[in-house]
Amino acid sequence: MSVQKSQMGIRRLVLLDIHAPKASEVLAAGELAVEHAMRSKQPHAVVLTWPEEAVVYGLYEAVRDNESTAIYRRITGGHKAYMAPGQAYIAVALPWRKSLEGLASIALGIASCAGGTYGVTVFGETGYIEVLGARSVEEARQCLLEALNVEKSVKMHVPRTSLQELATLFESQQWREYIYHRGDAEAERRREGGYWIRISIETTDGYVTGYWLTGVFFSAPPTEVYNVLNSLRGARFHELMLYNIELAIEKRIQFLGITSKDFMSAVRELYDAVGIRYYTR
Repeated sequence: MSVQKSQMGIRRLVLLDIHAPKASEVLAAGELAVEHAMRSKQPHAVVLTWPEEAVVYGLYEAVRDNESTAIYRRITGGHKAYMAPGQAYIAVALPWRKSLEGLASIALGIASCAGGTYGVTVFGETGYIEVLGARSVEEARQCLLEALNVEKSVKMHVPRTSLQELATLFESQQWREYIYHRGDAEAERRREGGYWIRISIETTDGYVTGYWLTGVFFSAPPTEVYNVLNSLRGARFHELMLYNIELAIEKRIQFLGITSKDFMSAVRELYDAVGIRYYTR
């Protein structure tokens, strides 16, 4: 068991002790660790047994129509993970760790040791890592402690009832089975490592009436890309709008796997396509 250790070092890691027999509750337990970390300003983590055969999509990738197993979606981006009962789920929340690149390096160290697929994002001032599909809970816990250079770990019991509200989100069909539509115009960018983004828009009389996004990448804050795209709804493309979107992307969002330039060039391609279609009618 080889561990790529982080240089950060953690003096005290709080491990949540919680009973989560459902897949939605396992995913919710990870976000509960974030809530505790944000309140206490101390690193929190959870290591749990995954209960069922399933595919867990990253936040941005739309569901394919040929999946033959249970479908879930996590709050971090990245590649989808095919899960089997008995595998381990790891989530760790690290206050003051805001670099996606730094978080990905830590996540890779954990996943290289324990196995699995990782995702990263940032909530406010707190970095968040998920590793799905680790070989066992015991090995996952040991790899987590070693990768983070933890000096001391303590357990904190959390009642299962605290998961109920968060688990409801992960159970909802709207969250789990997001479908991508091609719309009237579409743009795609691809990078090494299987990372990519695709955006489409639908227009009526030159006005944007809908948008869709899919892809495999990481970003932070996790849902901010949707907020930026939502500003297009009900509007016609013009240079001022593109400038405002570009400013929002540069100031408010981190990307990893793809770049902010990839995102903006895709949006500009959509603008060019819709503009040509609208003005040549």
